[in-house]
Amino acid sequence: MPELQKRKIGLAAISYDSPQILKEFADRKGITFPLLSDTDSKAILAYGIFNEAMKQGTFAYGVPLPGTLVLDRSGRIIAKFAEADYKERVTVTSILDHQFGAPVVRSAVPFTAKHVTVTAAAAETVAASGQKITLSLEGTLPARMHVYAPGVKGYKPVEWLLEDSAAIKSGDVEFPKPEMLRLEVIQETVPVYQGQFRLRRDVVLAQPNVLQPLLDSNGDLTIRGSFRYQACDDKECYLPETVPVRWKLHWEAFDRERVSDAVRHK
Repeated sequence: MPELQKRKIGLAAISYDSPQILKEFADRKGITFPLLSDTDSKAILAYGIFNEAMKQGTFAYGVPLPGTLVLDRSGRIIAKFAEADYKERVTVTSILDHQFGAPVVRSAVPFTAKHVTVTAAAAETVAASGQKITLSLEGTLPARMHVYAPGVKGYKPVEWLLEDSAAIKSGDVEFPKPEMLRLEVIQETVPVYQGQFRLRRDVVLAQPNVLQPLLDSNGDLTIRGSFRYQACDDKECYLPETVPVRWKLHWEAFDRERVSDAVRHK
């Protein structure tokens, strides 16, 4: 909420639950933003997110397909975030990064190599199964030093690898737009990164039955990878280097407590 309030972004959740169910849940979890009740699913139908797989007459009938809509001040939808698998959810911090260019960093670990300092950052320190988390690598280079961007010919571009793990499903790396640098000595113009640059990629945490056996004794998941690069300055090109990097997330179990019998769906 502080990250949203800082950017003057409002937040509300809507579901087919009754006001009584929502109030009991909000009181127990300390939720302070609005939870809107759409018991007849009119708004859910209007948005086209009614889950038609749920049978009429069951307690789940009327539930929406989960997702997040971003609206402007006039109420017009300007972005939609949803996954094909209903068990996977995009986090608000990921939406802030992708939609508003406002990365949230809750953990950052620097790794120093010969020519670059690489910081492995994460938007979350605590995460649940199915959540889509944005990880990033932020590089800092000294003056007059550059590394090569994807698309370069004859040099090794930057590369971000993640170790194979059943604990996560990894998305593609998103690279920033490179600068075009003219190398007068060899009469070439090449795509590079100089100064500071940031790569990002999303990972989705596996479901509990897969993820829990892979956690350490503290309930933490360590995601390991490497950053590869070739650095050059205005006089010399150096051999390619590989920097081991890692991120740590604490796994949070789902809250499966139901509301009291008096107000729950029948």
